[in-house]
Amino acid sequence: MVIAGCGLPIFNNSNAYKGIMEIGESFHTGLGNSSLEVIFRRDGTAELTCTFYQLGSGPLADSIQVKSIPLCQDMFKQNPAAFVKKTDGDLSGTFKGRIEPEQFDRLATLMIDNGYLQFSDRYEEPGLMDAPPMFTWIIYPKGKKQVSDQANRGGPKLKEIEDAIYKTAKEIAFK
Repeated sequence: MVIAGCGLPIFNNSNAYKGIMEIGESFHTGLGNSSLEVIFRRDGTAELTCTFYQLGSGPLADSIQVKSIPLCQDMFKQNPAAFVKKTDGDLSGTFKGRIEPEQFDRLATLMIDNGYLQFSDRYEEPGLMDAPPMFTWIIYPKGKKQVSDQANRGGPKLKEIEDAIYKTAKEIAFK
């Protein structure tokens, strides 16, 4: 079955979540280039990439950039040597981990149950600079669905998905 006008399939059986092969989320602080990206794959692989833009001359670990993304701050404190300089002032670190099948299935089921494929692609207010969007996505047999959510404009079901992805990332032992 296809939703009229958008060409996306409706997952309408109890095992539909098994078609999702990748779940991801990325967030940019809006202050420089600091960002977090987390990717979970059905094969059990997980990746976390943190990028920090150093403001001023103070230590990076004390900057507002790092503190604005607690998971990345933790990774920086655990392994600062894993962060390499990308460009002038930017430090980036990518960490690998394992997501358990139950964790992945829980996220995939939540996304199906919350109607992820029916969400609009963008929930943003043009010109609003103080609230950078959160991006979530899935890769499934028919392609990729990505949603941009600025200041929680996507509503409580999308916010629940975003929070669940971040919470799952905090449960994984990235190295």
